[in-house]
Amino acid sequence: MSSNLERQPDSGPEIERYRVLLELADLMVHRPTLPELFHELAQTLQKAISFDFINFSLYDPTTNAMRLRLWEGGAAPLVPSEVPVDDSASGWVWQGPGGEYRMLRAGDNGWTCLPTFPGVPHDEPMCLDGVFLQFFKDAIAHRPLHVDRVGLSYMYTGGWVPNAPHTNAAPDDYHVGPHIMVVVPNGAGLSDYTANPRSSGAYINRVHGTDIPYLVIPLHATP
Repeated sequence: MSSNLERQPDSGPEIERYRVLLELADLMVHRPTLPELFHELAQTLQKAISFDFINFSLYDPTTNAMRLRLWEGGAAPLVPSEVPVDDSASGWVWQGPGGEYRMLRAGDNGWTCLPTFPGVPHDEPMCLDGVFLQFFKDAIAHRPLHVDRVGLSYMYTGGWVPNAPHTNAAPDDYHVGPHIMVVVPNGAGLSDYTANPRSSGAYINRVHGTDIPYLVIPLHATP
């Protein structure tokens, strides 16, 4: 008699790998900060694979380099804190085939979601339509922009904005709430808006590491 049930893991090591995957998924949900998550990820991964150290790097578009953010295992890192993207293993992975973002899971609605913005110190997940995604990639790669229609993106968990002198705030970054981002052909009409994110309405922000503007529409006022 045939069975449609999927084959179940039947060996100790294979069962242990499944158990580790479940533990990793649990960590992703319940650890509030990246350093805490990374520390426990390293400990959990040791149950399934052997390694001397593990590190986490983010792309910095201002220097076109991978910047070391977190390190677990062994003594202090013996590698530079910043490595050109083309000379870094993490840079090769980040760029993916042909310099494009690496796809984690395919969708079918024309939108792309990123776990964070490359090169920023905070977790800033966002989703972008095709127009905004191409604008985003061209801007941080310093390529010519080709925006032929309105593009949209959103950040339902908000984002972090550097304080500026006109905000009369502390020197650190501060968090802005959920918002929608809009890009328009040739930046038409953007000069009519303020650049102060603490204003009572829409404002102008710029792609990280560039002077390229886009419109931000808050879903509620920034404190």
